[in-house]
Amino acid sequence: MNKYLSIFLMGLSLLVLSACGGEEEIIEIDDFTYFVNAIDQYNAEEVDGVSVHTTQHLEGELIHEERVELLIDYSSPLKAKTTYYEKELSPFNLDNMYQITERENYYRNGQMFTTVEGDFTYSNVSESTYLRSRNLVIKGLSKDNFVDYNIQMIDAFMILEGELKIGSVRSIFGTDISMVESNQIRIVIEQETEHFIEFEFTYSSATTNMMVEFKPLYQEVNLVLPDEE
Repeated sequence: MNKYLSIFLMGLSLLVLSACGGEEEIIEIDDFTYFVNAIDQYNAEEVDGVSVHTTQHLEGELIHEERVELLIDYSSPLKAKTTYYEKELSPFNLDNMYQITERENYYRNGQMFTTVEGDFTYSNVSESTYLRSRNLVIKGLSKDNFVDYNIQMIDAFMILEGELKIGSVRSIFGTDISMVESNQIRIVIEQETEHFIEFEFTYSSATTNMMVEFKPLYQEVNLVLPDEE
């Protein structure tokens, strides 16, 4: 009787082990993890360009704006184009409130060039230096960086919005901000691919408001540079 009981118990234990082994372990992924992954996996060498936009307002009035757009053509040899726009208060011109600067420059084979009065002007520059604006400035995002945050899903995109702890700004952006009363960061990613889509960071003091926006481009670029026309 004991022999049969032992065999029965052994068989029962094997059935239990088999059942346990057949269950799939369910791991819940915190939505915040998607944003950490998107930042960690961002590869500057895989984007086709970037757009960087900054503004500064003083007591509600725009005093400075800057836009930089970089386009990269990865055909051989690599070519690139940068469009620069700057708008700032004009201290001397009473007729125009703002002074606007616009220019374009180009890169190919270790040289940057632009046009000056119809002529091409060349200078030597490394590829990494010319393309440095494509690098993502956000580093090491974690929940501990936030005072509070929320995440929402809109179509195929996930959006994180929240307020950063002032002490976390250096670790995330590599810079300090002082005399700040409030700040807000907004990060957008594509959930399926975990592509980093854009981020916007604003911070305000008693009289000043600053905004920084960064958007990578994921669309093949074909450039014909002016000296190739």
